[in-house]
Amino acid sequence: LGCGVGRNSIYIAEEFRHMGIGKMIFEAVLEKHTEVKTWYVDTILEEDHNVNFYKQAGFVEIEREVEHEGLSFVTLIKKR
Repeated sequence: LGCGVGRNSIYIAEEFRHMGIGKMIFEAVLEKHTEVKTWYVDTILEEDHNVNFYKQAGFVEIEREVEHEGLSFVTLIKKR
């Protein structure tokens, strides 16, 4: 997550989704790194729950990479 923070992955198991856990973790990361003004995330386009999560958090789609090794990817951006 994020420019200047490094690349990390956080996965919420399906049985724990829609409980606000991901949002809580994500907000804590944003709060901890107030120096980061522009955030980028890449996720698998077909993973609708991922794309929707980031869009609900204020990210905007800026790029799609279609069919790379059988998957499509989307890059989203959020500016403070």
